[in-house]
Amino acid sequence: MPGYRALPEHYSGVVAVLTREAGLLEEQGQHADAIAMYEHALAAALNESEVMPSFLCGRLALLYRQSGQHADEVDLLERYQLSQRSERERVRFDARLSKARALLQKVSRSNECGALSTIRAFGPSSYSRRKSTRLKRGELEAPSD
Repeated sequence: MPGYRALPEHYSGVVAVLTREAGLLEEQGQHADAIAMYEHALAAALNESEVMPSFLCGRLALLYRQSGQHADEVDLLERYQLSQRSERERVRFDARLSKARALLQKVSRSNECGALSTIRAFGPSSYSRRKSTRLKRGELEAPSD
């Protein structure tokens, strides 16, 4: 997978094992399973420490974005920032968080715009109705199969 970096080998423990398993799932293209495994690894990491691991959050945020789960991505990155003690780590994903918020807002706006769905709810266009009426009256030739 281009751009994929595995967790360095010197990390060990339950969180590292779960993260590596999630990475394998991600490499195999099983993104839903990888997300579930990364979330499980994150829960295990939070049981050990209040500080969220950046590698894990980065991978999970990427998968959230790829699967269109923008609200989950924003929530994760905001929680990451709040968990960090150093300013350097706190601002690590600022650009990613800004982009995720913009995508979430864009998706929310497009879902709120009901004009197109309202038009579609009324059925076929007036052109289609006129054409079918003219076909019934014999003004147009019916298409031959």
